[in-house]
Amino acid sequence: MAHKNVQIKICGITRLEDAALAQEQGCDLLGFIFTRQSPRFIEPQNAASIIEIIKQKGSVKIAGVFKDQPLEEVLSIAEALDLDYVQLHGEEDENYIARIDRPVIKAIVYGNGEGKKALARYRSCSTILLDLPKQKMAVDKVTARKELEVILAEAEQSDKRLMVAGGLDADSILYLLNKFSPWAIDLCSKVESKPGIKDRAKLIELLHLFQSISKGEEKTYVNQH
Repeated sequence: MAHKNVQIKICGITRLEDAALAQEQGCDLLGFIFTRQSPRFIEPQNAASIIEIIKQKGSVKIAGVFKDQPLEEVLSIAEALDLDYVQLHGEEDENYIARIDRPVIKAIVYGNGEGKKALARYRSCSTILLDLPKQKMAVDKVTARKELEVILAEAEQSDKRLMVAGGLDADSILYLLNKFSPWAIDLCSKVESKPGIKDRAKLIELLHLFQSISKGEEKTYVNQH
């Protein structure tokens, strides 16, 4: 069984009550999406109001999510909201990333050797986010997991921190944490009732499962949904 010193991030926050619940349940990072094309988009000023209240309650870290946006816009929002991390999901290159004045999480969709290439390509990134292709996971989970195992094994030999995302459910979390120790797990759609609206019961259930695994407790999950 892999070592379980793993962070957990709840992404796509649009409401104060969801941020507060995630924080109360022990999550380490909250993600706010500033890409207008996303159904989970939040205006920076609305995110700022949530972040101000949340930071008064504890030390949860804040990530801002962007995709192929002007660098000046990213830097402006990051400074205004005092983001702990800038998370990039587009075609941003190394020159773009190197100009960001805070830790960068660079997302890639793994497969076809892209994971290994990214570990070397993005020198300025502290963290690589492996975004699992949801459709492939649904159709052929066995093959998708084998590909992921190769990349995670390579990543654990590199100097990059790894975050894993992409429709992670309880079964996927159990699988990942029994084999590997990524720096963080990123949850979004599997703790929602609809995009941008977190489901209280689902969020609590997955966070409790994650915490039990992190403590080294053996647990078999039975999906009741």
